[in-house]
Amino acid sequence: MYKINKKGFTLIELLGVIILLAVIAVAVMALSNRMVSESKESLYETQKQTILSAAEKWTITNSDKLPVTEADGDYNLPISKLATDGYLDSDEVTDPRDNSKICGYVKINYKESKKQYKYALVEEEC
Repeated sequence: MYKINKKGFTLIELLGVIILLAVIAVAVMALSNRMVSESKESLYETQKQTILSAAEKWTITNSDKLPVTEADGDYNLPISKLATDGYLDSDEVTDPRDNSKICGYVKINYKESKKQYKYALVEEEC
């Protein structure tokens, strides 16, 4: 009789391939979004460490302005001061998560038990 020459894909097979590709695309997008978010968070932590390191360098030069006992209280060093004094590259330190300006100060206090200064970044609204 007649021989049917079947070439190509059926509609069901094509839909299956399209659905499979869509699932793969969604998985790749979710993974890449998570990786970008984690990278921005890591960069933000690095940015904070850079500010604290700049404050430590500032302390070496300006030790006469700092407390020498715990009773003297804290010294609040503005981030903008670190930039204007040349300890940070830019006067506008940005948060890589949303590209907003990081405002605030580094709280410096003296710990007599350890005989060293302690640094903490305090962020404020700009």
